[in-house]
Amino acid sequence: MTDVASGRLPIAGPADVRRAAVRLVRADGRAFTAVLVLNVLAAGAGLAGPWLLGRIVDHVRAGGGVGAVDRMALAILVCALAQLLLARWARYVGHRFGERTLARVREEFVDRTLALPASVVERAGTGDLTTRGTADVATVGTTLRDVGPELLVCVAQALFVLVAVFVLDPLLGAVGVLALTPIWWALRWYLRRARDGYLAEGAATSEVAEILAATASGARTVEVFRLAGRRVAASRDALETACNHYLRFRSLDHLLRLQWL
Repeated sequence: MTDVASGRLPIAGPADVRRAAVRLVRADGRAFTAVLVLNVLAAGAGLAGPWLLGRIVDHVRAGGGVGAVDRMALAILVCALAQLLLARWARYVGHRFGERTLARVREEFVDRTLALPASVVERAGTGDLTTRGTADVATVGTTLRDVGPELLVCVAQALFVLVAVFVLDPLLGAVGVLALTPIWWALRWYLRRARDGYLAEGAATSEVAEILAATASGARTVEVFRLAGRRVAASRDALETACNHYLRFRSLDHLLRLQWL
């Protein structure tokens, strides 16, 4: 089916997106699990360095010997090397997982598109199909390959640090939780606007692709009827609209970062 108002293909809702993401992860679950484990290990190795540095400071204050300091300094170097190797391995496994997922999504996209009635595909337009088969598919791959694991690792790191702070000083931990409250509200503020921003940007990109595809396929007709000026003006308007949506959405990103700071 298409969107009745615009003639474009329908947009999946949040529940549909979650089910599709779970299905894609399950299709290559071992690789996704390996990406998560490697990222967690790399994050753990990265956290070990500052902890060991604190131990060195405490040891020196207590009047400890040089031997222990040298051993902990060597441990910091080992942790840094381990973090580097684990992060590189995680990226390698993640990119392989992402490319396999992209191939799977593209195959499903082609199969489902070919299964649609010709009238539905024609109403949707070349631009909508092109955008969904390129930019949208690439976004899915990036989300599952990079954003998803990194988000989970960051959450795990934040929880680990928060628990460590509570163990060291409960009052300081309570202050930390209180300081995180504005971040939670900023994130909610952003998420309420992000979906509409993404959809508007995607629709504008589809319109640009549609105009370019129609102009290229009908180049002879445009030349015969001397419609080049109109097509250039239509392309310029579509590009300006797409640029405005892009800048407006990126401004939301910058506002979120400012609120985080």
